[in-house]
Amino acid sequence: MFSVLTTIAAWLSFKNNKPILAGIFATLSLIKPSLTIIPIGLLFILYRHKTKGIIAFLTSSLLFYLPPTFLLGWWLPNFLAEISRYVSENRVGWSIIDVGTIVGMVWLFLSISLLGLGLYKKNNFLTLGAALALNAIFVPHTADYDLVAFILLLVHIGFSWLNRDEKKWLFVVLFFSLVWFPWISLLLIIISGVGNAVEVWYRLIWLTYPIIILFSSILTDFSSTKLTVRKLLRIKNVR
Repeated sequence: MFSVLTTIAAWLSFKNNKPILAGIFATLSLIKPSLTIIPIGLLFILYRHKTKGIIAFLTSSLLFYLPPTFLLGWWLPNFLAEISRYVSENRVGWSIIDVGTIVGMVWLFLSISLLGLGLYKKNNFLTLGAALALNAIFVPHTADYDLVAFILLLVHIGFSWLNRDEKKWLFVVLFFSLVWFPWISLLLIIISGVGNAVEVWYRLIWLTYPIIILFSSILTDFSSTKLTVRKLLRIKNVR
């Protein structure tokens, strides 16, 4: 949660012309780089003209990473080895091997499509949400915590669905069903009496929930675009 929120804070700081603060937040977000490396890299590409942000990022990174390096020595090889051992010793709900499956390919296609859509429409909110979703596909996940990477897309969907004028009650029900889907599915698995219910749920949720959110985001964006066009046409006809 901390890494994702500081990624969002970095984007908001860039957006509000506070590049130095953005650089500091970007450094903080990379405390867990496995979730945020692609979004942060994308932010620096989008705001590459804000050189103060890059300088602040490099400076704050040195301040964070040099002290432990002096104290512990070159820690990166041991860090990577521990991560590899952790994945091999723990049952994962999702791993990089799954990228090659049908589910993985659909996830990859949807996240890249949504990323392209956000860049095309110059919607950095949507772009950042898609980048977080894309990043998550390449990382092993042993539990549900990393689903926080999809929080921006859930906000995007919720804002659009809950502010609709047509059939609002239906979209309210759909949105809260989407939010509560993980816990409802867990309850159903426990009730069914499946052995290792939580581990089975971890696997199920990573095979389904990211795709559901990504697909809903794409449909929402296209639907919002159509509604905007209709409203503009109505205003034009009235005039």
